[in-house]
Amino acid sequence: MTSIKDVIITDILSVSVIPASKGRTFGTKSRPSYALSFASGDGVIEYTQGDTKVISDYTHAVILPRGGRYSLKNLEGGNFPIINFDTKEPFTDKIFSIEITKPEQYLKDFSHLERLHTLGDNRHAEMSVLYGIFSRLERECVSRHPILSSAMDYIAENIYKQQISNATLAKIAGVSEIHFRRTFKKHYGTTPGQYILSQRIEHAKELLAEGG
Repeated sequence: MTSIKDVIITDILSVSVIPASKGRTFGTKSRPSYALSFASGDGVIEYTQGDTKVISDYTHAVILPRGGRYSLKNLEGGNFPIINFDTKEPFTDKIFSIEITKPEQYLKDFSHLERLHTLGDNRHAEMSVLYGIFSRLERECVSRHPILSSAMDYIAENIYKQQISNATLAKIAGVSEIHFRRTFKKHYGTTPGQYILSQRIEHAKELLAEGG
């Protein structure tokens, strides 16, 4: 499986909301693309792939694999936002869920992406929004790391407000600056400064795209 932070998205195939009632079942033998699925409100889906069961609900996003064989059942009815996409390299062949801490923000970004995709005239803006979603999902995964958790929260809250130094992040994490940089690069494949810069550049591109 490729790490979320290393995924290169090549195409956004569809962005839609699927309404489904309680008790609905569905199965596929070979999914044509990857997908990122959310649940709004009280909706709950149970996915089964082999011996593995995965739950999708308001606080759990789910990645569905291209070529994957699985079945699903709606344990509770609701609306399920889904983004179908392709990647440059194989991503995963397993269904997996990611616990999300601010579901309302993901659903807000999904609605933004849905509007952009419907208009269909600004692919860069679409990609920027989806990469932003993936960036937050990566932070959700890394937030389980005892060193990076509080520092990533600080970055998320202040990245567009003020300068952020390695010394500040290391102090928040409670480790030396050298240890923090080393741990950060191990998980993200880049330095804290480069990560922050890339996030700011993507944010600026998104603002320009919206303004255009």
